[in-house]
Amino acid sequence: MFIFDASALIAIFKEAGLPGLVAMLLKLDSDLVIPSNLWEHEILDPDTRGGLGRYVSEGSMRILVANTLEEIGKLRSEVSEPGAFVYGLGELDVILTYKKHFSDMAVVRCILDDEPARKLASRLGIRFTGLLDDLVDKGITDRDTIDRTRERLKEKGFRMRSVSKRGDPGRGV
Repeated sequence: MFIFDASALIAIFKEAGLPGLVAMLLKLDSDLVIPSNLWEHEILDPDTRGGLGRYVSEGSMRILVANTLEEIGKLRSEVSEPGAFVYGLGELDVILTYKKHFSDMAVVRCILDDEPARKLASRLGIRFTGLLDDLVDKGITDRDTIDRTRERLKEKGFRMRSVSKRGDPGRGV
């Protein structure tokens, strides 16, 4: 199972215009989850929502009602430090969804791309990953395709490495 943060989905559908990546992800894992607060409050762009809506309506992705806004606010206050990075709703919804519902399942991974969120996940013992390198590791696509995708996202303003770097547990999209 993959639990998605919004920025990875926005990268796929709006910024990179690569909805075919979802089909590749489905080859890795047939259970793709979007936390409901993320769906309701963060995925508002028509291109992204429309692209995802197709997968949700056909059952390839599912919206999971897992946390209240109050629970997310409580987590934010527990993990935030004065003057430090302010975690977004989506990142916290993903982390809390994992903690509350899936922490005992080895096959569940959170898709987090912001470095502070990855550091928090690591600190909390949460399994997380980026998307692109996993696709190469499982033989679903090749390194050149992923590096071109990474460059395309970088050009759109996403914080990406220029080339793939394996072994970094905090790699992004």
